[in-house]
Amino acid sequence: MAQEQQVTKHMKAAAYFLGFISFVLFVYILMALSKILIPVTIAIFLTFLFHPLLLFLAKRGAPRWVSIILILIVVGVFGYLLVLLLI
Repeated sequence: MAQEQQVTKHMKAAAYFLGFISFVLFVYILMALSKILIPVTIAIFLTFLFHPLLLFLAKRGAPRWVSIILILIVVGVFGYLLVLLLI
């Protein structure tokens, strides 16, 4: 019985150690891929942000390409105004 408890303690310690090593490896991979992951994450966020506007314009009968160009113009104007405010 004492030997079973000792084996259980060792298995628990090994599980914690493997979990810690996995976490460190995961963080390292995220840091190594940050130059790729950050722009992709921003692109996905902007897609979710402007998709309702695209659907709204599509319901009003605007072609998809016109809607996309209009959204890009609006984003560009807001970006320009934001830069002016920060300067």
